[in-house]
Amino acid sequence: YNIGQKTKKNKFYKRRIIMPNFYYSPRAETETSALIRLNSLKFTLNFLSSTCDPNKAPLIDNILCMMREKTVREILASASKIVGRDKKSSKIEDDECFLFEDIESHDSPCGMEEYDEFIRFLGKNWDSPKISRIKSKILSEAKSEMKFLENSRQSDFFGDKIAEMKKFFHLTEGDADVFMFIYLASKNHDFERMCELMHIESMGRRTEVGPKIANIKKFTKLGETEIRNALSKGGALMKFCLLDRDTDINKHVTDYLEGFTSEPLSTQFFKKFSGEAVPIEHHACMKEHYETIEKIIKNRDEKDCVNILLYGVPGTGKTEFCRSFAKKMGRELYDINKIEDDDRPGQGTRFRFAALKVCQSTVNTANSIVVIDEADEMLNGLGGKSIFSLFSFNPRNSEK
Repeated sequence: YNIGQKTKKNKFYKRRIIMPNFYYSPRAETETSALIRLNSLKFTLNFLSSTCDPNKAPLIDNILCMMREKTVREILASASKIVGRDKKSSKIEDDECFLFEDIESHDSPCGMEEYDEFIRFLGKNWDSPKISRIKSKILSEAKSEMKFLENSRQSDFFGDKIAEMKKFFHLTEGDADVFMFIYLASKNHDFERMCELMHIESMGRRTEVGPKIANIKKFTKLGETEIRNALSKGGALMKFCLLDRDTDINKHVTDYLEGFTSEPLSTQFFKKFSGEAVPIEHHACMKEHYETIEKIIKNRDEKDCVNILLYGVPGTGKTEFCRSFAKKMGRELYDINKIEDDDRPGQGTRFRFAALKVCQSTVNTANSIVVIDEADEMLNGLGGKSIFSLFSFNPRNSEK
């Protein structure tokens, strides 16, 4: 990012390395995202307005870290001018005046030590009348920055990914806020660090849902019922496996959001078969058998799905038969994905159920065949539930 020479001349650039969101980062596509900065500002301001914690320095620091360099310079310069006027009326002590003189912006911004001391002073005196005008200036600039970010026309890789995800899964604004807060609290360096300094320690993996809900409520200003609905098993975040059982973001979702894969979102759950399939006559299957299957599919009710179980030892050609059969019927074929690198009990089954739901709600099922390879693994993980819970199929006649 070509900051080597600038680092030697400008002490402020040292902070850019330690606090990536301030300007640049090796993860620049996500860390400098307008959407990341917008939500981080929104959540931090929400918490700042309601917390009774006497030390608000980490919150103020995060607010300034989300702003542009020009805005931060203006705040520092404005703070110095305000102190200069208040010094005459003795609202600010002499040693505090010295502090503000240190952080005043001239040819170059202040050093990191002076900046940190300035932040600590603001945090300690945030509710004190003596810095009320500085406080108003910071809050005013933060709100202006949020408007700027909302209207930003710049390319935002992360923001585009989130927008696609919201549209694809039909997420509500409440769902999106809950997801964004969990992402920031667990994946974003600055926001995570702020939570640690504020002793908000109930956002880690394996944490009970109750404490997480309390924190989400403080930062997002959503109602508890709305948050619980978003985190419920029937909510989109859990139903489509965007979050795991511990309400942490699943790895395949993080990989997609942070650009580790360039494929569309749908391919994280299912993939359309686009290869060549052998003619169905080449399979060791009696003609009357696959013709029977074809009649069942053609004669079904348009609103129903037909579920057909192919069984046999590995290598007998079950999957290849599906491809050939789809080709014969002129239908699209989709394969449900599996998670290969998640050894948590039941997580693989949960993902495949979610992937099936995503596929059924996305593709044209009237002209599609969906293949669930090794479905016995999913059935074994049902935990006693009906086999029909795997499919969107309800038998109209229990005797059949």
